[in-house]
Amino acid sequence: ALATLNAMIDEWQNESLMIYTRTRNVYSLVSGTQTYTLGPGGAFALDPRPVRIDIATIINLANPAMPLELPLEMFTTERWAGIPVKNVQSALPLGVYDDGGFPLRNLSYYPIPNVAVQTALYTWTALSRFADLVTNYTFPPGYEKAIRYNLALDLAPEYGRPLQAVVAAQAVSSKAKVKAINVPL
Repeated sequence: ALATLNAMIDEWQNESLMIYTRTRNVYSLVSGTQTYTLGPGGAFALDPRPVRIDIATIINLANPAMPLELPLEMFTTERWAGIPVKNVQSALPLGVYDDGGFPLRNLSYYPIPNVAVQTALYTWTALSRFADLVTNYTFPPGYEKAIRYNLALDLAPEYGRPLQAVVAAQAVSSKAKVKAINVPL
């Protein structure tokens, strides 16, 4: 049951409307360095590795009292491949390429910053996996019921048990309510 529960939570991480918040993480970029790893043990140590980066920005520190945060273009693979000379340097990068690698993502900034700047990554924050079945966990509103009834939906066939229609309806309804509250403004 614990393995099925964690598999369900893992699957929900790929559904944007099951993500309850986006987190802003700020990292320093080293002058002359283009590529950084993101995830557990990476240059940008974030655990767990985020499923998605919604927005990346560059933070200009020229005026430390009022740092300026500017959006970066999130380069597609085609756009990144189309840049003929990737080792160009500048004070501020214009974009970042995320290769989506696993277990670590590789983020390549272009142009390569040649001054001290920071980057902010706005990433999906999903529910954490369950360590065991006895620890008490807290959830954003609506998730507890969605977890309970959707787990019942997933477990019924594994244990050869019939699924009552009311349980299936509660699973669908509770998950729909969570998704409704998570629709971005």
